[in-house]
Amino acid sequence: MPESAPVKILIRTPNWLGDMVMSSGFVRAVLEAFPESQVDLIVKSGFEKIPLPHRGQIIPFDPKKETAGNFGKTLRAENYDYFYVLPPSFSAAWMAHKSKIPHRIGYSGEFRSFLLSLAKKPEATPRSQHLLKEYLNLLAPGLSTEKYPPRLVHRQS
Repeated sequence: MPESAPVKILIRTPNWLGDMVMSSGFVRAVLEAFPESQVDLIVKSGFEKIPLPHRGQIIPFDPKKETAGNFGKTLRAENYDYFYVLPPSFSAAWMAHKSKIPHRIGYSGEFRSFLLSLAKKPEATPRSQHLLKEYLNLLAPGLSTEKYPPRLVHRQS
């Protein structure tokens, strides 16, 4: 985990609905680790109404309307400190790279290492452990899936 609390954190959530729900445990761990930080989420366009935990805004991304690189460039003006890249795709890391956010954290692979400021090697073969555990390891090894189970938030309309 970072030595000092970042002011603004951005999390690129997975494109698949089930994986996005799994990522909710990671988002809750980030919210708990950085209680004063703004935590915004990038979600696949169409998933903006999914009640994910966050402390900031939900930012939709539609790859049919904009490339990942161009979308990343639009994020520069927001002055984020950290960008957690949960999807294992090259395009997700490319988005982070083009944003020029100083701390871009994700897993290596798919030729992503040079795009991330911290490209972690998976502790286990990808998809050989619980997906939430993979996500939590990006924040801090040893975080428990039992403490941060996947859970959507209830919002009143």
